[in-house]
Amino acid sequence: MISGYFSLKHFTKIGFFKNFLANAKWWSRIRIDHIILWQKKAEPKV
Repeated sequence: MISGYFSLKHFTKIGFFKNFLANAKWWSRIRIDHIILWQKKAEPKV
């Protein structure tokens, strides 16, 4: 029972970590696109 609970906890931790990595990639890509767009908008002013 203890080992089953531990493995379940371990799998949920892995699932959470994979989900976190996927979200981090998605957010970083949006942020990079946003920075590129912002730089393009800022270029004519400079």
